Amino acid sequence: MKLVVKTDILRDAVAELNTILVPATTYRAISFILMKASKSEGLILQATDYEINLKKKIEANIVEEGAIGLPGKFLNKMLSKYDTEEIEIEQTGSDTVIIKSDDKKVTFACLSESEYPIFPKFEERDSFILSASLLKENMKRTLYGVSKDTTNMILRGSLWEIFLNEKRFNMISTDTHRLVVDKMDVEFQKPPKTDQKFVIPEKLLTYLVNSLPQTDIPVSIVIPDNDGQIVFLYENTEIIGKLIVGDYPDYEGIIPEISSMKSIILQRADMLKAIDFVALLAEKKSYNVNLDFNNDILTIYTDLTEVGEAKETVNLGNNKETIKVIFNINYLRDAIVNMDNSELELYFEDERAPMLMKPKDIDSYFTIIMPIRPIE
Repeated sequence: MKLVVKTDILRDAVAELNTILVPATTYRAISFILMKASKSEGLILQATDYEINLKKKIEANIVEEGAIGLPGKFLNKMLSKYDTEEIEIEQTGSDTVIIKSDDKKVTFACLSESEYPIFPKFEERDSFILSASLLKENMKRTLYGVSKDTTNMILRGSLWEIFLNEKRFNMISTDTHRLVVDKMDVEFQKPPKTDQKFVIPEKLLTYLVNSLPQTDIPVSIVIPDNDGQIVFLYENTEIIGKLIVGDYPDYEGIIPEISSMKSIILQRADMLKAIDFVALLAEKKSYNVNLDFNNDILTIYTDLTEVGEAKETVNLGNNKETIKVIFNINYLRDAIVNMDNSELELYFEDERAPMLMKPKDIDSYFTIIMPIRPIE
């Protein structure tokens, strides 16, 4: 294998591939990046952690074809120190590669292609196309609600639902203490053939949120013939990820009818500022925060701890409701941070029932949070 490639293009690709690599444990190969030089396809880079399989194609001048695995962590570090426009990569033995440019040269001990995991192939059963920015923003808005509890694996991901007749794309996440629902009206650049429902694991969601460009480039989402996988194709990138297989809970059944609930409108910025202030003294054992709505004044305060207590008041304007509720302060803050409207609406039945929070005048995106029951 021998090739010449633009330094910045290779550096960016290798940095992205490194985000899914894991340190070598029982299987050394998953800490390596497979580099394949092809005169017909250019330079192909592959990485895997067995849950996410990532492939990127970049342009290069291929002198000799070949394939070999390079240690991802160290390749990434060394490329950050190359400052010339191009670098040369040459395989000099069965398990050695030299990367050089002007006065810099690195020789890597490598892995043969036969030792590297086989990149999965797929045959398309169905697919649809959406813009990268839409996917990125809406995944970000629901990702925080995914459960961290390993005893219920189906909740370790976000449920995606597609309803063709309604042109609706739903993303849902829950950890049983909170539920995040985002129902989008979408115009598919290419719609699927049938309604779809699947659960995307948190790790794949996090990768996509961090890696998808904030542009309207088309992302083709492919449902392969073999169940349990999903494929994302955009620009020079191919991602094959595992799905979580199982029955997601009936989330619709726990969404309350807000028409009969108490409604309170508040300013998002004021609420977030107060939450951040009192969080400084929230007890780490519980992170409880008290919300005391008393007509036009909201008092936000922590319980008295060994450190002390913190309190801030927020003006509510024309509110006429009175209720006192206790929440996990992190759950409350997550919901507020991910709603970017200036005004929020909160709906309550009583201090023991779930609260529904949503942006004012928007019904398609909301969070339901279970309160912490007060000690009798």
